[in-house]
Amino acid sequence: MRVVSGRRPATGVRAPARVGALLLTVVLIVTGCSATDTPPGTPAAPSQSGSAQSGSAQSASQSGPSISALRPGSVTPIRYPVRGGGDPDQNYGVLHLPRLPGWNSGGVRPHSVPVVAIIHGGGWLDTIGAGTFERLARDLASSGVAVWNIEYRRVGSGGGWPTTFSDVASAVDFVAELGRRVPQLDTGNVTAMGHSAGGQLAAFTAARQTIPPHGPGPDPIIVPRTVIALAASLDMVQTASTTGNSIKVLGGPPTAQPDRYRAVNPIQRLNPRVPMILVHARNDRTVRYRVSEDFAAALRRAGGRVTLRPLARGGHAGPVSGAYGWDRVRPLIVAAALGGYRAAVASPWHS
Repeated sequence: MRVVSGRRPATGVRAPARVGALLLTVVLIVTGCSATDTPPGTPAAPSQSGSAQSGSAQSASQSGPSISALRPGSVTPIRYPVRGGGDPDQNYGVLHLPRLPGWNSGGVRPHSVPVVAIIHGGGWLDTIGAGTFERLARDLASSGVAVWNIEYRRVGSGGGWPTTFSDVASAVDFVAELGRRVPQLDTGNVTAMGHSAGGQLAAFTAARQTIPPHGPGPDPIIVPRTVIALAASLDMVQTASTTGNSIKVLGGPPTAQPDRYRAVNPIQRLNPRVPMILVHARNDRTVRYRVSEDFAAALRRAGGRVTLRPLARGGHAGPVSGAYGWDRVRPLIVAAALGGYRAAVASPWHS
């Protein structure tokens, strides 16, 4: 599949944090198998030496995909721009458009299609790739939402501080450009969702409104309406003392890099204007259930809205795998996409 790149969204098109529109951009950041264990049918990642750099693909990379290419049911890898040029093999997303009746005949109104942008996790390390979550992307797209599955640079492949965070910020902001190319998408209704380290990145997309100018990434163009964090690393200080991965991505422990932790550690960088839904298995041994409990309490104290949905079992990967976890999380995502935070927390939940 040809991979194309896109133009940088014009600044000043910042979306409001809460819009009663139908679109949702849900940022799902989850851990799973290795990036080399790509499920069958996953679109190929961009390659500097592959078809994305030759012939008509070169033209596409300059102008972006045409509206006709982004048709209902299409699965299209698209490069998003980053400051400094980035890495075309990693700075891309895969856009899944749903098959909706009347898409080409005016039956689908502008700014009405929910978008689920999913960004994988994996401890901020390069052992996990976006391809591992194409299965989730296809599943969500079958529910009538568009899906933006984001790849970004990680520790071991050019990521770390501040690159990993600025890449995710740029990828989420690129939804504004996707909305210009596909008018059915409503870029004013964005929900970020993530799992594990990705849950931290999802929370970061909301906290960007509060990060000082020297923080990672540009000023936000897209601000999520809701964040859904699955078994999320919502306290990077705690992660530093267990897996040590936050030390790798932030370049040191909290005592050596206190400003970096204050900038992106979710429990230290709260945005009460963006409601959050947390899903966590009580038997998680990688990120303890208590992390979500403590974060929820902190966000409530700050005046924010937050709901914690427990899973009785499933471990760390429970929310994104198997019939038990994913079959509960998927309707939660769809409810948030169609109706926002209140609709999602009102939907049935059986732990």
